[in-house]
Amino acid sequence: MLLLQVLLACAGSEDVEDTNPPEVEDSGLFEEEEEEETRVGFEILQVVSQDEIIVWINVGDLTLEDFDALELESGWFKNEPREGVPDASSFDRSPGETESGVFTFEEHYGIEWMHNATVTEASLSFDEGGLLSGALVHKHHTVEYDEGRSVPAIVSPEGEHYILVSRDAERTQEDPSIPPTWQSIMVETTSRHSLPLPEYTVNIRTDNEDSFQGPLTTGELGL
Repeated sequence: MLLLQVLLACAGSEDVEDTNPPEVEDSGLFEEEEEEETRVGFEILQVVSQDEIIVWINVGDLTLEDFDALELESGWFKNEPREGVPDASSFDRSPGETESGVFTFEEHYGIEWMHNATVTEASLSFDEGGLLSGALVHKHHTVEYDEGRSVPAIVSPEGEHYILVSRDAERTQEDPSIPPTWQSIMVETTSRHSLPLPEYTVNIRTDNEDSFQGPLTTGELGL
């Protein structure tokens, strides 16, 4: 689970930058084009400090069996495999970079990964019953939904909107439980819709590990 309550510190290896990153798949914070089959991607989380968790996304092909077989050291964790909901998405750069197209790559556990996001605040809570949890995530991420899509979104009591970005690939509960003070709505797309997520995105997880991200305005959502 992405939302970790850990204080362990671990050292990272030397960064390698590339202005032409290869195609990558995401397990929570990044979704590439989806056509006939659902694409599942993988991430590992490197805990640097209480306020910094580096998210590494796999570069190239990785099977679920290979991911499950990874044995991580102290201070490293696996995010659960994720299914992307958008029809396409892209990263502009790795967190901390100032120029578009600059990404950080590293090899960990014999696999190449890209730094796609950094959790800057974990263990956020949103309702008294604890149905929703979340984190503040630093990333440069745009998601796109095709024309004619009906995409779930949730609305906070303050009127902030969060759209569904990814789902747990191994979920056993299809529909999330939403607090009574929140609303569940559908965003209907009448054309190809591109949504740049906030640079500091609030990533809300429901009890079935659906990931709703924002906040986004009604204008950004086309409502």
